[in-house]
Amino acid sequence: MLKTNFSNPLQLHAVPLSRIKQFHEASTAPLMRTIIIKIDTQGVPSNVKSEILEMIAGYGRDLSYLYALLEQREFRRYCCGRRFIKLRSRLRAEHRTNQKNNNDKKPLSKGGLQGRVWKTALEDACYMYNRYWRSAQERAHDNIKNLPLYQKLNAAERYYIGGLLKYINDRFFDLLDGKTPAPISCKSVKGTIQRIRDLARLVRAEVRKAAGSTPHHGCSRSLTLTNECYRLIKDKYMVSSLFARVDQIFHGA
Repeated sequence: MLKTNFSNPLQLHAVPLSRIKQFHEASTAPLMRTIIIKIDTQGVPSNVKSEILEMIAGYGRDLSYLYALLEQREFRRYCCGRRFIKLRSRLRAEHRTNQKNNNDKKPLSKGGLQGRVWKTALEDACYMYNRYWRSAQERAHDNIKNLPLYQKLNAAERYYIGGLLKYINDRFFDLLDGKTPAPISCKSVKGTIQRIRDLARLVRAEVRKAAGSTPHHGCSRSLTLTNECYRLIKDKYMVSSLFARVDQIFHGA
């Protein structure tokens, strides 16, 4: 039974109020509306069906190219956070340069997609690689914890390993590139790191074993469209109106 009067119910939390406020500040991502519509394809005109299949196939060709690009050491850091925006700018700039120097008339999209749909494919590919590396981090961390060596490490050494395998960031990719990232100091962690290069080599080896095969695109069955890529016409023929816009989406009208 509580005998003390609490003016603020949040004081009952075991988590400090300052930490709770950080959670509130972190949850400011804009809401995204998702529309799921069951469509009777029997009523869709054949020319619209072919446009849809053409777009899906083009989306798959772009994903295949972008997966191969993000597999390379030069480009794999672009899967961090929202760096796909920087990758988008870089690919556009390189494409403009090739057009000027080589009189290259090929479109930027390998699948012939309209620009807004190509941007979505690029974002999808970066998110896929981000999840791929994050999954490798988690598996590697679990494997390291099961090693007899891990039981002999002090708190500082365990904290160093956990920090390298916690986020998809430059420190993580520096590790994969053969470097030894500097430790991040933490006052609450006691101990000193012995043979930091050996620890970095251990983590790097476990990540490479846990990573397995890199993502690749298989059969093209679907694509992603953001609200920039389509317009929804609300009327009694909503479904047919939505599909009637597909050819305009594909050709950029």
